[in-house]
This record gives sequence, C-alpha cells and structure tokens, in this order.
Amino acid sequence: MQSVERECIKLSIETREYETLFTLLNFDELSSATILLLDEFAKSRGGGLKYQQRYFYVKKRWDREYAQRVFDAKEISVELSQVISSGVADDLPPHKQRIHFGKYRGKRWEELNDSYLAYLASSPKATQEREYATIELKRRRFDAPPAKEQSRFDMDAKIGFGKYKGVKWIEIPISYLQWLQGSLDSSHKDYEMILKSIEYMREKR
Repeated sequence: MQSVERECIKLSIETREYETLFTLLNFDELSSATILLLDEFAKSRGGGLKYQQRYFYVKKRWDREYAQRVFDAKEISVELSQVISSGVADDLPPHKQRIHFGKYRGKRWEELNDSYLAYLASSPKATQEREYATIELKRRRFDAPPAKEQSRFDMDAKIGFGKYKGVKWIEIPISYLQWLQGSLDSSHKDYEMILKSIEYMREKR
C-alpha cells in the first residue's frame, strides 16, 4: 500500500456497534490515487468505500485516538476534525443522520418510508436502529399537519401510474397495493388512496 503524503484527508469519524465510518469532508479536493488508497485501506479491514455517499468504513470499532494512530502508522495524512459517537452527531438531529446498513444505506432516516421504519421499530432487540426508527416515527406524528376531515372514498377513482394505470383502485390486486404501500413514501399524493383501497379490499373478504 502506497503512502499519501501530499494530501491531507479531512474526515469525520462515526463509531457504530460493529464498524467505524469515515466521511470524506474534502472528497472533491482529493486525487483519484488517494481515493483508491482509501478504498484499499478499508477493504484490508473488511470494509469498503462508497463513492456516491463519500465515506468509507472498516469492520472495527475505533475511537478517534486509535484511528489517528492507525493512519499515522500507514503514513496517511488525515485530519479528524469531528467525532461522532454511537451514531449521534454533535450537529445533526437523528432524522438527519444517514443509515449505514441494508438496502437504504446512505439515506437519511427522514427519507425512509413508514413501513420500513415500523419494521425496524418492531425489532425485539434493543438496538440503535430500533431506537432511531422509533424516534423518527414519533417525529412524523408530531410534525404532521392537523388531520383534515376524512374525504369520501371514491369508488370510481383510477390509478394514474404503473402497470395498472387507468384501472380502478378497487380492482387492483391487494398484493400490488401492499407493495405500493411499502415502496412509496407517506408523502406520495396517492398514499392515502392506497391505504383506503387496502382497507376496502380487506373488508370485502
């Protein structure tokens, strides 16, 4: 592994339950050689580098002091300007934090749909993921605008997108409606119609 002496890499460090993440604060200023070096460095420790999200991770729990010693030993010039412990940033509320696992890796908690949050919040284990999912669900209920008077369910309303475009909502298979419920955010314009259609289909059974 070659050393990087000419570029100072500015990082924030986040120590999680089973790994440590380093966000590249000056990603756009770094050369491709430096980026490749960091990718190689992370992979040698069971992790990797995520180019689009601009961070790399190692499958070890490191604090700031230990991480600095490791980088110094590898002659990689770094500046650890911010420390984030256990996923809680000094300057970011929980819903602005990015998640670092699963299919939504790299997204913020506020970007996850309600069904996935509910799944995480229902975990029997007392994990940080369950705690953050619960916090985000509560935040959405608290920040939600006052409920409007429930509108009458339009039996003749038709879906305006997807493979069932032009078909009445009440004629769409419930399996597809449930898929839409889990795939779309609650802010989607037809989300309420999806929920009402599922409820209607269940009552018909």
